[in-house]
Amino acid sequence: MPLYSSFEELNYEIDIATVTESIVSTSLGGDEFHGVWHDTLNNNFLLTTYGGDVYVSDASGLTGSILFSSDNTTMDITQLVTLRSENDTLEFCPSTPDSMMVSLIYDVPGFQWYKDGVLYSETNDTIYVSDPGTYRALYPIDGGMAYMWSEPITVIHTAHVDITSPGGDTQLCPGETITLTGESTGTLQWFLYGSPISGETGSTLTVSAPGIYNQSQTNMGCTDTADASFVITNATVPVVTITESSSDTMLCPGETITLNGASGGTLQWYLDGSAIAGATTNTYNATAPGTYNQMKTNLSGCSDTAAVPYVIYDDSPVVSISQAMNDSLICPGDTITLTGITEDAMQWYMNGTMISGATSNTYNATSAGIYNQFVTKIDGCSDSAAVGFTIYDDTNCNAGIDINDMSVRIYPNPVGNNLFIESDIVIHAIVIFDLNGREVYHKENIDELKIPIDFQRFEKGSYLLQLSTDNGQIRRTIIK
Repeated sequence: MPLYSSFEELNYEIDIATVTESIVSTSLGGDEFHGVWHDTLNNNFLLTTYGGDVYVSDASGLTGSILFSSDNTTMDITQLVTLRSENDTLEFCPSTPDSMMVSLIYDVPGFQWYKDGVLYSETNDTIYVSDPGTYRALYPIDGGMAYMWSEPITVIHTAHVDITSPGGDTQLCPGETITLTGESTGTLQWFLYGSPISGETGSTLTVSAPGIYNQSQTNMGCTDTADASFVITNATVPVVTITESSSDTMLCPGETITLNGASGGTLQWYLDGSAIAGATTNTYNATAPGTYNQMKTNLSGCSDTAAVPYVIYDDSPVVSISQAMNDSLICPGDTITLTGITEDAMQWYMNGTMISGATSNTYNATSAGIYNQFVTKIDGCSDSAAVGFTIYDDTNCNAGIDINDMSVRIYPNPVGNNLFIESDIVIHAIVIFDLNGREVYHKENIDELKIPIDFQRFEKGSYLLQLSTDNGQIRRTIIK
């Protein structure tokens, strides 16, 4: 059954002598409308069925009932025409456009076709369309004093494919994917370079490689592909290299190494994998050791870092000071040997003052104070121990023993094969250390006044001899 214009869907542009506009509405619903009528006497638009009561409202808002009779004797009226088609939405295959026809019921002079709200070039009462769109006709009524739009007819392709990507993106960055969106109804198949992609029969396709992509849609026996295939290409990848003017990779304390990276785009420097706040230019002044890299993002949105990051090493000499016995108490006449590190240049300090001539890896301290060693490597990097070695005065030096006059004799010194110890005080234990603090000799429960020690197995060098007596410990340096 043909569909006629629905009165409530009509738009009226009424230009009458009194220059007033009327929108006619009806409370009637569900009946088949026969047409729209114009009461020229009262200047009202009326809507009728094939017969019966119709409720209408006139321009002043008054509502009444009229009875339409076929002989037009009820009132002075003029019949208006309507546009009709066999359906309000028409589908056809793009390959057979002549199968679609949109026509007018009556040939009314002066009408004009419109497509999607834009004036259409066709002027015949019957037109054939192949382009999708919404078609309507504008009719002059009442001698051109008013106009009426016809009912819209929407024409669509049964199969029609459009392919889109987010933001129209067509370039792939390394590791990136682009999701293509096509049609979602009917039987679908995605293609790459004209060949079907196995298993890709959905409305979207995730692309990770360049190529020429398309989608086919089969619907109601019609098959179509996108008019233009979707071309994906590889985007230009930024190239990042990091250099330093002298290829310096060794960082001394307080030094700065200037790194040079890529320019242009969006830049970010990293240290050990973490972004450096504010480091967004083509250069970076490194003041700490670590692994440096730069990320560049170009205008295509692609990002990359240097294939080989720049590694800076800490060239600071690590200074530590030790003492064989961890002895930090000194008595008058005693010597405490401090051991530092060996470097190209060495200098010992006491209480922050340079000790003249103390330029080896060891120093024999004879007084209380804070000792440190400052060293310089061959490449110029210098440093000292983070914490100096502090020697204190021993307040128990003369507890029962006058060390200077004590009757303890150790000979010969330097020693050859045998060392002899003679004392007026009973010796209970003897311990000997090398300069690295390792214990090389230990004997307990001696309780003698005269003790020989075989020194043949000892390497040449300096040793610390420690005697335990009833009155305390006695220390002496022995040289072989």
